[in-house]
Amino acid sequence: MKNNLTFWISIGSTYTYLTALRLSKFIRDNDFDISFKIINIRWIMKKMDNVPFPPSKPSKVNYMWKDIQRRAEIYQIPIPKIPVPYPLKYFDEANLYALTALEEGWFVQYLENTYRYWFLEEIPAGSDENIKLVCSINNIDFQSFKEKSSSNKA
Repeated sequence: MKNNLTFWISIGSTYTYLTALRLSKFIRDNDFDISFKIINIRWIMKKMDNVPFPPSKPSKVNYMWKDIQRRAEIYQIPIPKIPVPYPLKYFDEANLYALTALEEGWFVQYLENTYRYWFLEEIPAGSDENIKLVCSINNIDFQSFKEKSSSNKA
C-alpha cells in the first residue's frame, strides 16, 4: 500500500534546493503518492510582514548560504556557488511554470532542473534563459510552455 504525502512548495525558496535535488531519488526509493501544492510563499510572507533574509541582516543571509552548502555536502548533492541570484526576480513566473509543469506531469523534473540551473549555473529560476534550458532538457517546446504558463495567471 502506497503512503500519501502532500508537498507544499514555492519555487524561490532557497532551502528548497536541498529537496529539489533529492526528490527524484526519494520517489524512486520509496512507495509514495505525492500530491504537490504550489503556493505563493512570498505573498504569504509579505502578508505576515516577514522578510526572511533581508539585506539589512547580512550575517543572517551569509549563514543561510553557508548552511545550504553544508547541508548539500551532508546530502551528497552538488554544493551550490554562493550567493545565487536572490531574492528571485522572476518568482511569480517560476511558480506559474511550476503549475504548468505539474499539470503536464513533469513537475519533479521541472523542480530539479530549474534549481540546478539557478543554484549551480546562476541562471535565475523563472527567467527565460532558465526555462529554455529546463524545457530543452525535458524535450518540451519552450514557446508553447511559456504561453500555457501565461494563461495560468487567471
